[in-house]
Amino acid sequence: MRHYRHELSTLRRAVTKLGSFRIDKRYRIGRALVQWQRELIADLGGEDNVSTQQRTLIELASMSKLILGGVDAWILSHQQPDNGIKGDHKSLITRDKKLLPVVIQRCQIADGLARYMVQLGLERRQKQVSLQDYIDEHYGNKDEDGKPESENEP
Repeated sequence: MRHYRHELSTLRRAVTKLGSFRIDKRYRIGRALVQWQRELIADLGGEDNVSTQQRTLIELASMSKLILGGVDAWILSHQQPDNGIKGDHKSLITRDKKLLPVVIQRCQIADGLARYMVQLGLERRQKQVSLQDYIDEHYGNKDEDGKPESENEP
């Protein structure tokens, strides 16, 4: 039981140190979370189309994803055999035939993450492009030959 408390207190300490949710990009997990946030913002239509409220939901979802990953890792490591003996592993079910509280809390965190995703919207949104931007991108500054002006320069 002490090992169980120690790992959760380590996770709690790490989350507390984040303070205003600054992700440390020096570590693989930090870079993965930042990449996930960028992909989420891109799916919502890009930086220009994401409101402050959506950014807050993205940060909350990122925190939930971080905690959920830590709890999942603990649960998976909890299921590994202790002494390398086949069949010698810890159970997630107590003697009273109840689930460990960490499993129930994991489900609650996962439900919260799913609710954040629903609030953000499950469909991918395209970036809004103005007519002028579209014309510039596709037809650009072309001369009378139909070639972009940059190609005519020696």
